[in-house]
Amino acid sequence: MLPIVYHPIYSDFPLPEGHRYPLQKYRLLREHIANERWPVAEHQPTKLPNNRLHAIHDQDYVDALVTGTLPLVKMRRIGFPWSEALLTRSLTSLGGTLLTVDNALKHGMAVHLTGGYHHAHHDFGSGFCLFNDLILAADHALSHEGIDKVLSLIVTFTTAMGQQHWLKQTRR
Repeated sequence: MLPIVYHPIYSDFPLPEGHRYPLQKYRLLREHIANERWPVAEHQPTKLPNNRLHAIHDQDYVDALVTGTLPLVKMRRIGFPWSEALLTRSLTSLGGTLLTVDNALKHGMAVHLTGGYHHAHHDFGSGFCLFNDLILAADHALSHEGIDKVLSLIVTFTTAMGQQHWLKQTRR
C-alpha cells in the first residue's frame, strides 16, 4: 500500500472571504482517493518543532513569523494574513513533509497531500509559502546514512525562486 500523508488542518484554517488560495484542494484530493478506494495507508503528521526551522531559515525571520511580529508588508508577499492557525497549519505541513521523507525511505515511495512550498527563501516567505519544505525535505533526507544526493523535481506553472536561491548558495 502506498503511504500517503494528510492532516485535516491542511484545508481547515480561516482565510478572508474571497481569498484566492484554493484551500479546499487538499481535502478534495483526500476525499477523491478515499472514494476511489486506492490502496493507500494514511499517516497523520504532527507539528514540526520551531527549532527545526533554524536549520534552513534565518532565525530572525522564523522568530518574527512564530511570534506574529513579521511586518505586514512581508506577510503580504506571502499572501496570507498571519494567524496562529496559519502557523499551526504550516508547521503541521512541515511535519508531514518529514514524515513523507521517512515513509519514502522505508517503503520506496510516499506521497504528501500538501507541500511543495518552494517559493519561500532563506529569510522571507513568498507566493503562499511561509517555509520551504522542499529544502527541509532534502536536508532531512541528506541526514540519513547512505543518502548523498536528492533530486527535487518541481512540476508547476510558477517559478521556484526559493529553490534556486538555496541551490546557488549550497551547491548541493
